[in-house]
Amino acid sequence: MLAGYGICILFADFILITLEKTWVFGLKKSWTLTTEIAYLLGLFIISSLMIYLYDLLITKQTAITWDYFATYSYRFTVPFALLLLPFIAYLRIKYGKVISQQQLINPNISLSGQNKEDHLEISLQQLLCLKAEDNYVRIIYLNKNIEVQEVLMRNTLAAMARQVPQLSYCHRSYLVAHWHIRELTGHKQKAHIMLEQYPKEIPVSSAHYLAIQKKMSAKFHP
Repeated sequence: MLAGYGICILFADFILITLEKTWVFGLKKSWTLTTEIAYLLGLFIISSLMIYLYDLLITKQTAITWDYFATYSYRFTVPFALLLLPFIAYLRIKYGKVISQQQLINPNISLSGQNKEDHLEISLQQLLCLKAEDNYVRIIYLNKNIEVQEVLMRNTLAAMARQVPQLSYCHRSYLVAHWHIRELTGHKQKAHIMLEQYPKEIPVSSAHYLAIQKKMSAKFHP
């Protein structure tokens, strides 16, 4: 029975950690002292609700009523929280990983092929595009001197797409970093794009034309 109370707290923590990851990685928002306080307050509130319901439904096996929620929280949950929350805050400060705003905008990525030696680590902004060539994928990126580099890895384009989900298909043989697109020319049946720092045209198929056009519009007219 006592383990159930711990499970209630862990489940509440799981909910808030999911929201935290969405806030930081999904919405690219900074995690500040205010949001940390909101996290701890949310943990207290959600845990209080779940522990109260667990006590009624599992421990006492009675119907749900909110008549005693305030009294129960004051006598049991608040004293327990005063002991537990500082410890949780300490662990989060000591073992939590600090991620800068720059890392959120431009994270490091790792690309791997089927061969053991096929491995490349660069920042997301360095990547220009991936091109399928038979059983290989050509990775086209910018080095630290802003020079175009290419490396060939044995893999499928679909497998590479899973490694870098931020890229967009513009053709069945191409994945491009749409934030590097500087020009889209042609029409739906025959179009191509030009990337920043890369001199070659990249074809755009009719199946992906509208999606690329939409991303172009979002880039220049946010």
